[in-house]
Amino acid sequence: MSDLIVLSDVVSLHLEYYDQLLLAAVFAQMLLTLGLLFRMGVLRGAAVQARKVRISEITLGSDKYPDAARKAGNALNNQFQLPVMFYALVAILLIIDQTNIVQVSLGWAFVISRFIHARIHITTNDLNVRFGVYLLGVFLLTAFIFSVFWPIYF
Repeated sequence: MSDLIVLSDVVSLHLEYYDQLLLAAVFAQMLLTLGLLFRMGVLRGAAVQARKVRISEITLGSDKYPDAARKAGNALNNQFQLPVMFYALVAILLIIDQTNIVQVSLGWAFVISRFIHARIHITTNDLNVRFGVYLLGVFLLTAFIFSVFWPIYF
C-alpha cells in the first residue's frame, strides 16, 4: 500500500500571497462575465416574452433584440477578447511561479478597466468614453504581458 502514489501528494498547489491576489482578479473577471451572461439572458428572455422579438427573427443573429439586450450581448462578447490573454498570462505566471506586486497591480487594474468598460457598454454606450477605457485596458494588458515575458528573456 505504501507504493501507491496519491494524486494529492503529487499535485499540491501551494499558492503564495501574490498568486492568491492575482487569482482573485481572475475570479472577479469571471464574475463579470457571468453577470453579463445572466443580464443578457434575462433581457433577451423578457424581449421574447413581451413579444418585442419573435424567435424566427433571432435564430441567425441578435440584431433584432431591443437595444438593452443587444448592449448586454455586445458587452458579454467583449469578455472573450482581451480577457483571454489575461487568463493565459495568469496561467503562465502560476506555472513559472514568478508573480510579483507589479503583475498583481496590472492584473487588477486591467480587470477594473473591464468592469468600467462593461458598465459603459450596458448603460450610456458612449463610444468615445468606452473606447478610451478600452485603450486603457489594452495598455494595461500590454504592460502586463511585458512584465511577464521581459524577465524571462532579458
